[in-house]
Amino acid sequence: MIAGVLLLCPANAIAANAPGTTKTAIVRPLTLVKLADLDLGRILPGPTAGTVTINVNGTRSSTGPVVLVGTDYHPARFAGEGDPNGPATGGFGRARITLPNQIFLTGPGPQMRLNNFTFGPDTTLGTTIIQNGNSQNIRLTRPDRTFGFVVGGRLSVGANQPGGIYTGTFSVTVDYN
Repeated sequence: MIAGVLLLCPANAIAANAPGTTKTAIVRPLTLVKLADLDLGRILPGPTAGTVTINVNGTRSSTGPVVLVGTDYHPARFAGEGDPNGPATGGFGRARITLPNQIFLTGPGPQMRLNNFTFGPDTTLGTTIIQNGNSQNIRLTRPDRTFGFVVGGRLSVGANQPGGIYTGTFSVTVDYN
């Protein structure tokens, strides 16, 4: 018969620390705050042109020989608050969201066009807006008139587009009424 003994001995404690970050968004009446940038993620261009689309539901797709790599992509996210003293016709306030027609991303190679901007509710916040089809007009659904929405778009990728980081900026306008 073989008997075994398991000894539990305290090990030397090892401590480590690392910095962490935290953030919050403060929204005030008649404001708009960017919560996240539009990130099209990593892509591999092909021998002919193609496109990459980030949809407002968070999915990404491509056309042509463009290959999508990884999962580090997402639509832009915005939050705001309507006028607490404004009219509440048919709900808790209304607003109109205007997106650009197109912008150009610049980097180490030829610029790339980003267009077909779209927006929709930010589902991570619950239902905060109601949008009729593709209308720019929204109705705010929360009594406190805070809301969130996401923005997606379509990037035109050139044939054999050189590697590197490409960036651009776009403006979103919210007209409260």
